[in-house]
Amino acid sequence: MDNTELSEDDVVQKYDSEIKKEYRKIISTLNISLAEDANIPLHEMNSAILIPKLEEINLFSKKATSPIELIGNICNRIGHKIYLADKESNPVLPFLHSIVSSEIDADRLDYCVRDPRASGLELGAIDVDRIIESMVLFKENEKLLLVLNNSAVSSIEEFFHQRYLLYKYLIYHHNVVRMDGVMKELLLMLFQIANDEKLQKEVFRILVDNHFISNSAGQKTLFPKDFTLYDDSWLKTLISNINQHLKQVKEERKITTLEEKLLLFSDTILFRKSVNLISLWKSEIEARKFVEHLHNETGIHINDIANYLNNKTGTTTFDLAVRAIKTELSKENTYLINHACTAKIYDPEKKLFILHKNVLYPLNYASNYITSLEKVKATTIEPRFAFIKENLKNGSEPVEKTFERLSEKIYKKFKSYIESAQAKKITGTPSVSSAKNKKRIKPINVKGKPNLKKP
Repeated sequence: MDNTELSEDDVVQKYDSEIKKEYRKIISTLNISLAEDANIPLHEMNSAILIPKLEEINLFSKKATSPIELIGNICNRIGHKIYLADKESNPVLPFLHSIVSSEIDADRLDYCVRDPRASGLELGAIDVDRIIESMVLFKENEKLLLVLNNSAVSSIEEFFHQRYLLYKYLIYHHNVVRMDGVMKELLLMLFQIANDEKLQKEVFRILVDNHFISNSAGQKTLFPKDFTLYDDSWLKTLISNINQHLKQVKEERKITTLEEKLLLFSDTILFRKSVNLISLWKSEIEARKFVEHLHNETGIHINDIANYLNNKTGTTTFDLAVRAIKTELSKENTYLINHACTAKIYDPEKKLFILHKNVLYPLNYASNYITSLEKVKATTIEPRFAFIKENLKNGSEPVEKTFERLSEKIYKKFKSYIESAQAKKITGTPSVSSAKNKKRIKPINVKGKPNLKKP
């Protein structure tokens, strides 16, 4: 495959793989065993690599001379084990790991309280203390599990309810999502240029100068400097340097389509130019009206249409439609931003258990309310779409007319591709109300007695 023909998915997969490869090299220097097929998330690799950096800046000393340094050294060693060691060979590690990565972990308990408060969004209180006090260390088949006592189910329901609302009204707010989408598309363009410098040689040199990539003797290395360099400030500086360069180029000559797109996206990010953006829908009502309109025009079941839009059909219908829309819009220097906003509630696959009379039950067995939230997740319209163009809201036509015209383009494309998929008998997943999809949840009988001491 020629470098210039890499698709978005190709580029993302290529650099995700390369980043993980570089992280593995760093981790190997820390005397930590890591299986080749271990699927460790990048943010957990980051955590494991960051801990030794604390030693380098003298937060933790390798030879402890005080109690605080000793605690730091202990945290260092435990941190490595929790994040990267083989959890199957050690009965304690899964329990420790669940404290920092599980359905109810320290991070989620923190941000579900802190983020709404910091943003001014009033969502109600979560009884964090009660949740923590209800945690019980339970031994099952030689493994230690961190489970929750049945007495705290009401507080657990509060937590998952507030987490759902936090994502729905703050994290997935249309203004937030579309700016995230602009950043994603901008970074994708930079990865494409890093992959093939012929696309834009001047911008490639800026990427090299700012350590986005190195290019020594034809050998490219992604993020060649110490990874602690790459923070928000670094990224803003990089985008600002590219933005200033392109503005200067624009004064000297006619810029290319790629340069114009880079300038548009970097301008929108740096100066938060909402005038360049229009959201296809801002509320759940507008999203459902879009689905109902498709249903009324095509006769296809609403649940099937939702599954196509949520990209859950196991087909390429959604991707093909989106690519066709992007191609058509780009002809008029307008670009489509799309992002899947999966409702964050409770994942039954993560196996969060409730302890009642020495027997473990899945959380959704102990709480009908949690089961109802799962149904909400299954029927939520996930994708968000936005249009971006220079001064889109201040164009020659009224903004309402612009919105209607662009919305119609998306509607027609999805209608065409969904009808085509249905004609080929490629159906969506069954309705969530389908009886055969329902699985009876049975309590799990566990031999042994719980350790009622707090972990």
